[in-house]
Amino acid sequence: GFHAVLLAIRTSEAGFWPILLIPGVLLLHALRGKPRLALALGLLALVSLVSLSLLAVHFRFTDLHGRLDLWLNAVDQSHWLIGNGLGSFGERFQAVLKDLPLQWPVHWVYAENEYLQLFFEAGIPGLAAALLAAGYVLHLGWRALMAGRGTYILVPALWGESLHAATDFSFHLWPVVFAALLLMILMEASLDREPNHEGLHHTHHGGARHA
Repeated sequence: GFHAVLLAIRTSEAGFWPILLIPGVLLLHALRGKPRLALALGLLALVSLVSLSLLAVHFRFTDLHGRLDLWLNAVDQSHWLIGNGLGSFGERFQAVLKDLPLQWPVHWVYAENEYLQLFFEAGIPGLAAALLAAGYVLHLGWRALMAGRGTYILVPALWGESLHAATDFSFHLWPVVFAALLLMILMEASLDREPNHEGLHHTHHGGARHA
């Protein structure tokens, strides 16, 4: 619903990611009884998405509304090991800015890419933390899909926001942060309540033997 509102009032294209992910998520959920096949299809989809994105950027099929040049400038910085300091992008980026074609003067406050901005501000440790967080979100969604609990319907929104963060500054907006945290809490709580099928299985057979 959160992403549907964003899409309907056209304040953000973030809503397209969940919509794009819904068919794949439903397919993976339907294949939860065949986890190896589901995993293979999921990895294939992930590799295809990354590959197509890299090809589109490399051959300049899109410049993502100027973001590509912005990112190339942000990567070309001298403090890649430890970064320039948290919250410093708006101030420090102007110091590394070069050869960025602009139609009008712009003061870049955000990198329009949360992962890249963490790299700029916190160096390799910041980027590693961002990738670990993305990995946690990916794994949490996978667990929800394979468990078959009702909260699997939240996976497209959660995964979609993680993808959207690669082309926007969504996690600098507190409503988005709170929404993502709420989705993760709901999914973790649902998985914690999942019954122990193995324990029930042993209890059933033990009761049968006792009888």
